[in-house]
Amino acid sequence: MSSTLVLAFVLQLIAKPYLEDILEKKLPRHVNLDYSGLEVNIFTGSIFFSTPSISISKENQHSGALTIDLEDVEINDIDYWNLIVNQKLDIAEVIFSRPQIVFEKSEAVAENDIKDVQLLKTIGIETILIKNGSVKAKWRNGKRNLQLDSLHLKLTGGETYPEIINAKIPFRFASLNYGFKNLRSTINEFEELKIKETAFADQEFTLTDLSLNTKLSKDQLSKQISFERDHIELKLPMLHMTKPILYYEKDSLFINVPNTDINGLSLDIFRDKNLPDDMTYKPLYAKVLRNLPLRIMLDTITISNSTVVYEEEARHKTKAGELRFENVGGQITNVSNFSSQEKDLEISLVSSLMGKGRLALNWAFNVNNPNQRFLASGSLLDFDTSSLNDFLEPNLRVRTEGDIQNLYFTIDGDEHNAIGDVKMRYHDFKFSVMERDKLRVNKLITFIGNLFVDDGSRADENGYRYGTLKVERHQNKSFFNYLWISLQDGMLDVLSGNGKKENR
Repeated sequence: MSSTLVLAFVLQLIAKPYLEDILEKKLPRHVNLDYSGLEVNIFTGSIFFSTPSISISKENQHSGALTIDLEDVEINDIDYWNLIVNQKLDIAEVIFSRPQIVFEKSEAVAENDIKDVQLLKTIGIETILIKNGSVKAKWRNGKRNLQLDSLHLKLTGGETYPEIINAKIPFRFASLNYGFKNLRSTINEFEELKIKETAFADQEFTLTDLSLNTKLSKDQLSKQISFERDHIELKLPMLHMTKPILYYEKDSLFINVPNTDINGLSLDIFRDKNLPDDMTYKPLYAKVLRNLPLRIMLDTITISNSTVVYEEEARHKTKAGELRFENVGGQITNVSNFSSQEKDLEISLVSSLMGKGRLALNWAFNVNNPNQRFLASGSLLDFDTSSLNDFLEPNLRVRTEGDIQNLYFTIDGDEHNAIGDVKMRYHDFKFSVMERDKLRVNKLITFIGNLFVDDGSRADENGYRYGTLKVERHQNKSFFNYLWISLQDGMLDVLSGNGKKENR
């Protein structure tokens, strides 16, 4: 018994110098570890580092340079017996206090330029804690950066072993809770993302006060760009996800979320039409989702109490006009780009157009359809068309009056063409054409145009007139432009055609 105690005390005496020697001689040359104090207790299986600092030099770390400064690191209850007998390192708890993480991202390198990590033993850590950390990251091209603070993390059931150490996620775990505050990230040359607070606990993810804004003012952006580009102001007070799952499989990142709630979103989009059009090809959303660098499955997204405003500063130096969609709500289901996905992505939204007419949109498409086929339908009820004049006058040089009592449309399209039907019930509809560069009515063109427009008096027994649409998509325009020109074509046919229903 006494010899065992003597041996234990001897091991205690040599443990610290032995560990210091390993840390000095066995770490890779591009990894540097400094600390002000080290305590080792073999009786309790604990190791304590005071003010440790870890740095990985960028000369040998292909993905960038990394520095971590900490207040202390505490390792508790190391199972030496299991290490000796079973060649497995088991640790009850590792605590990182006040880590300050600074990362500088290099340009992307080829996968075969990154050397594999060699791990000889299985390592299991029952609990990993990060307390009050901060992160700063920047990309060497200068266009992106990220920082956050108040980082807290608790990971349980952590384990890694030789077979997975070089995987995209080189460890397994049973549960994960985390949170951080004050995220700020420049995501590209023009836009900046901010998040006040994020928390993930008990399989519930909550995000508070997100904003995505163009860094420049509207005037500054117009002076800096050569082609049209949206000026964005997005605010989201609350986003909630239930049971999100994140994992890697076959070198792809997968995100699966059963339920997502978006409440109180506000999106303001401004476009300066005095600039030249961006003539690059604009894919429809099916192709956009297919080409994402990650795989997603969002079963149901619920939107409520939201507002979308689209504003254009028209050419010819006239005032800007806006389209406003208030009280936006509804659901989006089956948002997935899994190759096995067979269900259509379905969008069902309602809103108040200009705070007055009830606008409904139903839109469905299959992400894996190679022709980007879609079907859209909707309705507009009890709408005073004169409320659109602030937008129509500067942008289309048209002023309208009259009420749309009921409008229904169906649009069947793909990447190239769309066909569909429109039916309207309206009263005393008229329009005026404005003179170019002036907000003054061109009486001659208005008179001639109204000769070909039915005011709604010649309708069927239910008060409806009917029209068809057939349009070709502008490949350099967005889906919503495609939707608008389709609806516009159908409405013009209702107003100026024979108004009778056609059987297709």
